[in-house]
Amino acid sequence: MTNSFQSKPHLASDAKKALADAVEALQPLPAVIRYYDDYHDKIRSIADPAKTTRWPVRKFGKSASINFDRFDPSIRPIVKNWVMWMFLNGDPNTSIGYFLALHAIASEAKEILSNFIGDPIRVKNYWETSIISMNLKLGQTIALKSLLNFFCDQGIGPWSMDYALFVAGLPYGEKRDKYRSVRDGEVFLTTQEEGLIVEYFDGLNEIVKADKEFVQDGKLRDACLLYWSYQHGLRPLQLSMINLNDVRQHVWNDGPPSIHVKIEYAKQRNNRTKYNPIQTRTMKRDWAWMLSAWLERRKNRANTLDLDRPDSLFGIPNVEITRAICNLTEKITRRRRTPTELRHTAAQRQVDAGCSSLELAEFLMHSRVTTGLVYFDFSPTQADRINRALGLSPVYSALSEIIKTRKVDKAKLLGLPDDQQIGAAPHGRPIIGIGGCGIGQSHCRKNPGLSCYTCQKFMPLDEREVHEEARDAVADTVREFIAAAKYDKGNPAFMQLRRTLEGIEQVLDDIGAEAAK
Repeated sequence: MTNSFQSKPHLASDAKKALADAVEALQPLPAVIRYYDDYHDKIRSIADPAKTTRWPVRKFGKSASINFDRFDPSIRPIVKNWVMWMFLNGDPNTSIGYFLALHAIASEAKEILSNFIGDPIRVKNYWETSIISMNLKLGQTIALKSLLNFFCDQGIGPWSMDYALFVAGLPYGEKRDKYRSVRDGEVFLTTQEEGLIVEYFDGLNEIVKADKEFVQDGKLRDACLLYWSYQHGLRPLQLSMINLNDVRQHVWNDGPPSIHVKIEYAKQRNNRTKYNPIQTRTMKRDWAWMLSAWLERRKNRANTLDLDRPDSLFGIPNVEITRAICNLTEKITRRRRTPTELRHTAAQRQVDAGCSSLELAEFLMHSRVTTGLVYFDFSPTQADRINRALGLSPVYSALSEIIKTRKVDKAKLLGLPDDQQIGAAPHGRPIIGIGGCGIGQSHCRKNPGLSCYTCQKFMPLDEREVHEEARDAVADTVREFIAAAKYDKGNPAFMQLRRTLEGIEQVLDDIGAEAAK
């Protein structure tokens, strides 16, 4: 980076004096800095911050260190006061992230701060030339803006809160679309992936319902984590902070348990407020068996479980939660999906179901309604949604890879036992002779006909006309749902009909592709 002071010595002298004056005007650091550790729900302390260049801190429950050694001693007091200001006015985890971003460019920090302490118009010119030309990472640019906000809040040099909007308007450099992956649809799970996850939850809960001890601890815990990430879009940090006393369970003799969990928006406590908004979320009752079993193990066998906190519900930090969810989605769908992608998918489901921007903000636990507006841009129109429901959308027609083998001809189908020949009349529409079942209808927990096309054990008949008739029968039922305005993703029956149509279309595509060979 070219030092602007070398070519203009008179400016260098002025800048050094302004920097020295700014340091002298700073309030002395207190004997102890106290901050809130949201993960362990504790107030922690940093002793003698002025005397030490290493501050021991906690980041997402893990021990960490803020090291000021790389910063020039002349600017170290400013950097220390900035970090303290962030800790007292925001989230410590975010504050540590901002510090690390500045730490990565510590060798240039003195020149940057020297130029920041001056006339805001000159700073704007410096920002648009020197800062932008450095091609910093987005996090580093945000950290520098945080420094200027600190100057505004503390009245350093000519800065004041009157310049807050001025700082907000400084450019980030090359235009970045942080919602590009949302607009492209890359972050959304396919219908096939969602169907496989739903099928996994169905099967696991049937097993747990029959025998609570059959499923291993890790598998049961990871399934519960995946549920809250997939169904409610919760972040790993939120999941890591759920405690046992945040869960309420009601057990019924004639059905699955009813489970309610308190979720925090964000535990950002400071000396201004002690209020932390929470929501109570309800678990889908058909899938509540697995969390009920985990609660029983968590309470009765805590000594045998490897827990990072004694009162934690799941007992692992957010980094391990992310890893567990990614591993499980890869196992279920053969594609590694992150909690962020599950959160995006959950948000899009809500929008496609017709929720308002305010309802979406509440679902995602956003503090600003405008944050989730991108999902409304991506959401299909009503006509597109109906086309999706009828299996006509090109986006959905290529999603399913469920059935590409194990087709049977009519002779083989007729030779199967009666129990393995599929026939049913869901919603009064006969679906008969579409194929065979690998386990037999009497052993199937699902609705024959509607569930077969999305089942791994289905052996479709290799005659196109039979599946076209099945498709027309299901499509008629879908049209009845549309006429009754029941075509949202929150309607389980409609969702099943849509997945069935997509499965039928895939079978027809496979038959057509084989015939063309």
